[in-house]
Amino acid sequence: MSDPNEQVLWRGCSSQWLHWKTHAVCILLSPLIVPLIWMGVVWWKNRARVYELTSERLRISTGILNKRTDDLELYRVRDSVLLEPFIERMRGLGTIVLQTSDRTHPTVSIEAVSDSKRIFDDLRRAVEAVRQKKGA
Repeated sequence: MSDPNEQVLWRGCSSQWLHWKTHAVCILLSPLIVPLIWMGVVWWKNRARVYELTSERLRISTGILNKRTDDLELYRVRDSVLLEPFIERMRGLGTIVLQTSDRTHPTVSIEAVSDSKRIFDDLRRAVEAVRQKKGA
């Protein structure tokens, strides 16, 4: 974090529920060793994708062995949408989709996270605060 006043507002990862179909198939085929290994890889990849929302940026880290970290400056967020499909809503999950002015990532999704309404509101407030701070 470059700004000493930058605060972490939320840190988390997507719910494993996001991959429920893969897990179900792997459990059905569990007498075979390959599906269990595949289920472990899917679980590990999901846990290795970490979202961190700060007062200045959204940082997304991915990768198991090789790590990649993408930063999205919050002042680049143009629009945000909270999606709560029925199956996710039943589990208390939601997906936040951001439309940005970033060239490399014009659309960013924070998929299947719990407490998505609070995160969505925190994100909206942080975007507004950064815009006011930068005078944008």
